[in-house]
Amino acid sequence: MANNTVSALFTEQLRPQTLDQVLLVDRVRKQLQNELNSEHGIISNLLFYGTQGAGKTTLSRIICKGHDTKVINCSAVGIDAVREDIQTFASQMSLEHPDNPIKIVLLEECDGFTTEAWKAMRATVERFSENVRFVANCNYIEKLPAPIQSRFTCIQLEPINAEEKTQLMSQYIQRKSNLLSRLGISFNEEVLENMILETFPDYRSVLNKVQQLFISGAKELNSSTVATACDYTSLFNLILSSQPNPYQTYLSVRDEFGDNVDGCIAQIAQKFPEYLQTNYPTLIGKLPLIIIATAEHQDMLLRAINRNLVLQSLIFKIQTILGN
Repeated sequence: MANNTVSALFTEQLRPQTLDQVLLVDRVRKQLQNELNSEHGIISNLLFYGTQGAGKTTLSRIICKGHDTKVINCSAVGIDAVREDIQTFASQMSLEHPDNPIKIVLLEECDGFTTEAWKAMRATVERFSENVRFVANCNYIEKLPAPIQSRFTCIQLEPINAEEKTQLMSQYIQRKSNLLSRLGISFNEEVLENMILETFPDYRSVLNKVQQLFISGAKELNSSTVATACDYTSLFNLILSSQPNPYQTYLSVRDEFGDNVDGCIAQIAQKFPEYLQTNYPTLIGKLPLIIIATAEHQDMLLRAINRNLVLQSLIFKIQTILGN
């Protein structure tokens, strides 16, 4: 990270790859050590829940390593297709990891299932309990029926008391201090702590703020540079990522920008051309098509039922135009 050219989001570049690298309170780490202390890696079905940016997806991916895994986005598919996919997956021989008989079905955004879908899913969870474990994550555990919760070891990632908050804050501050030092950005400890507290325990948002500072060329993290850093730099970086992952793009837009669709599209219209010219001048020839696409999507907002989808569509359209 020697210069201000960013080829990917920090959230992806710096995503932990092992359990030891994940920032966790002692309660959660002990639970996971107990659950993963087996010959084949996982003892029971696991459900991670908590606020966005707390590490649910990262933990889920780490736990799936070493297992044949089927990933299902529960908010995007019907229950009949899910059951058919799981049945086919569970019945096949393990191909990627033939020495590990335990397969994993990863249920992303499982609070997107309806109550009726979960009723149908309960029998599927029980049917394949011998060779399949289910790892699920969600923001809102209260949306899951009690009989489903009882079939999982449910792990809350957010701190549940003041002691855990202090413990996790200390880890956040230490890791962010190390990152800022690597980037050559000096910092005021009080400002850093306040920046983390603003969105705590959303670690992803803090990482995006650090990336915004880095892109802006700031040499110091203080109250002034934090206030003036562009709020939409992380959105622009997401659009310009050199190797975008469509599903990760979808999740990032939904979780980080979904509450401000109008503002995001307005910033793309007003600020993105200048950002493109300043940071990626070789792509400026694509600007006319980007402006046309942005105008079309601004018009879509006037009659959209799901406004979040309009922003999703615009970002994917711009990425297509840029040839990402």
